[in-house]
Amino acid sequence: MLAYLDASVLLRRIFRELGALPGFRELGPFIASTVLEVECFRTLHRARLSGRITEDEGVRKSEEIYRHLLSIDQIRVTDAVIQAARRPFAVALPSLDAIHLASALLWRERRGGAVAFLTHDTRLGSAARAEGFRVHGV
Repeated sequence: MLAYLDASVLLRRIFRELGALPGFRELGPFIASTVLEVECFRTLHRARLSGRITEDEGVRKSEEIYRHLLSIDQIRVTDAVIQAARRPFAVALPSLDAIHLASALLWRERRGGAVAFLTHDTRLGSAARAEGFRVHGV
């Protein structure tokens, strides 16, 4: 099965946090918005600048993010994605979450087939469920 990957799932793995989605690799192959890359690196930079991780840890985690990105089919944020993200969803979502959900919806609409939605974000998970996705992680 194909799985849409939200940044929260990848970041919990990168930072070795409790509650990381078990069996993550078996849920792929993965698709994600190009927003995923921005979110992962912004979070990594904040962690380094705040002293949560060292520079060396930052380098290792950066390499790990890049390795993951190589195995993810990324969906560009196009005008169609922006238009889809503008519509109301069953749950009020912040902008980047709306872009994630819109990206997954457009992929499913254009390519067909089942797509699972992986997230640790409760609100995003609820919105994805309301759109008919099988959600893992919350």
